[in-house]
Amino acid sequence: RMAEQMSLDRYILPQVEVRLKLKESEVLYSPSPITSPDAAVRVMAAALRDMDREMVCVVNLDNHKRPINFNVVSIGGLTEAILPIQNVFKASILSNADSFLLLHTHPSGIARPSLEDDTVTRRMVQAGNLMGIPLTDHIIIGSITGDIYSYHTERPEFFTAPAFSAAESKGGRIHMNEITFDSFKEKLEASVREELNRQGITADVQFPHVSKLDRSYDGITIIPGNEKAGPVFDLEGIYRSYLESGQLPVESMIDLAKNGRHLGQVSEKLENYENIKDSLMLRLSPLEGKREFLDTVVHREFLDLAVTIHIVIGDMEDGMSTIFSKNTLERYGITADQLFSDAVSSSMKLAPAKTMGMMEAISGVFGMDASLSEPSGPETLVITTDSGIHGAAAILYPHVLEQAAERLGENFFILPSSRHEVILMPESMAPPSVRVLESLVKEVNETQVAPEDRLSDKVYHYDDRSQKLELGSDYEAHKNRIKQKQHQRAEVAL
Repeated sequence: RMAEQMSLDRYILPQVEVRLKLKESEVLYSPSPITSPDAAVRVMAAALRDMDREMVCVVNLDNHKRPINFNVVSIGGLTEAILPIQNVFKASILSNADSFLLLHTHPSGIARPSLEDDTVTRRMVQAGNLMGIPLTDHIIIGSITGDIYSYHTERPEFFTAPAFSAAESKGGRIHMNEITFDSFKEKLEASVREELNRQGITADVQFPHVSKLDRSYDGITIIPGNEKAGPVFDLEGIYRSYLESGQLPVESMIDLAKNGRHLGQVSEKLENYENIKDSLMLRLSPLEGKREFLDTVVHREFLDLAVTIHIVIGDMEDGMSTIFSKNTLERYGITADQLFSDAVSSSMKLAPAKTMGMMEAISGVFGMDASLSEPSGPETLVITTDSGIHGAAAILYPHVLEQAAERLGENFFILPSSRHEVILMPESMAPPSVRVLESLVKEVNETQVAPEDRLSDKVYHYDDRSQKLELGSDYEAHKNRIKQKQHQRAEVAL
């Protein structure tokens, strides 16, 4: 065991560059197989040391799991957009590899997988099985700390899922029998109409384009003949599912359309403002990159965020809502001020604010004894709503932040955990620089929060005396200016 470790410690793999042929430096073939995450990291230590950005590389292995070479396939991040499948397998094919390892670094030192990491790992397992060059492990390395995360160790189920026997890899996308999106759309429509005829249902099938605050997508809706509206399904999501399974959810879609008759009643309800004023909800969303869409809806800018108003359809638990557009405001003949005032009152009734200690929140999630969560010193708070859905907007409710400051007994920073909750950190617990806090928020967003749930990479500061909420960077700059003036006065006095 010691001899194996010493040989691995001395070994440095040649880096290869793939163009039209395989090019490599002097070959130093490893005498020992890579049979563990630690062994893989030791072999790649020289290449991965001191990386200041994400680097993704492939280590090609022979039939004895000994490394042949490595190939850097991406620098700057790990997403499907910048890591197409063909780039990964070029060196593996030219090297006549039997299998391969995927490694990438997290410069922050936090070796935790993101949702994008999960997606890429699944795709590489599937594609590797299809190519006959299986992925043996995907290892994340914290560049600063040296911590590692092994998918094969932590998530072995990723490597036991069946491969796609009918799929082919082309252009970085997996296609079922080469079907394109347009062909799939025609196939789905034909299957839906055929099933509607079989069940004796008269209905219209339409393909609307859906624009939402967090994303836009092509949809498909089934509207029974005697109804005014029907549920809209994510056509792109159904397409992706079909590429993986080969199954069309036609019967489920029709069942939902038949059970969605209340949507017609909702359409009638929306014709009168008095009918919906008690169903209004405030929501917070990122402002950056959304301005074009926000120009069409009623909103207000709040720090680096946007406050929008949504009309809840059905029960809160259903999660169905429609955003309040400028055209709707004009049709109702009300002012934006009245709308926002009514939305605050309605939100507080439909989704009351909920403030709790961080340990209390954690104990609730994991079912721990609440008595074990009592803080022994300054505590960190979580603000959300009773439902926990879009709970970050609760900081807009009157007196919520004032009451939090009273509970903490001091000013605090607000860390936007997600659209669904925010974290309040007392000043006494915060690091000396806002930049450190923002780097933490950004890291968590990139590794732990789904893209559609991310709120901001910024942090905010609340001053209890002035009841002022501002960007943490603005607060820090103001504080530094005051210190500078005090220092200048002290020098003058001397």
